[in-house]
Amino acid sequence: MKPCPKHGDDGNLDQLTNICGNGCGWRPKKRKSVKKAIGLKKPTAKARKGKYLDWSESCKYLESKCGKKLRDYANKWSEGGDTSNEYRDFWHWIIHNHEISNWSEFSLVISEYTNEEPWVMEILALIKAEFGDEPCFWAEW
Repeated sequence: MKPCPKHGDDGNLDQLTNICGNGCGWRPKKRKSVKKAIGLKKPTAKARKGKYLDWSESCKYLESKCGKKLRDYANKWSEGGDTSNEYRDFWHWIIHNHEISNWSEFSLVISEYTNEEPWVMEILALIKAEFGDEPCFWAEW
């Protein structure tokens, strides 16, 4: 840990509060862990009562392909977003159309969805291009 810049090595950091013991109030900054996304690999099916794709990994992969967040597809709440946009959350669309609970499996038969909103059809087309017409996923949170 770095010593207090004002008091040097004898800064006496308090063990509980991590604040300089000489009364100046200095505390070291916390380090943030940073993951560099150099390129995400396409998720592969995992053996779990058959072969299912991890929904979280698949979402990250799809987001890297399309450059949009599936949980905020219209960029309403993302940094630099426009709050006047309609909120479009693909996960909410999924749980509205499928019975999903923690640690559950679900299949998207993409050919069954023909009358959805254009943004949903755009995502379904991306899923179909990457994972086929009937991908099976498992979800956990």
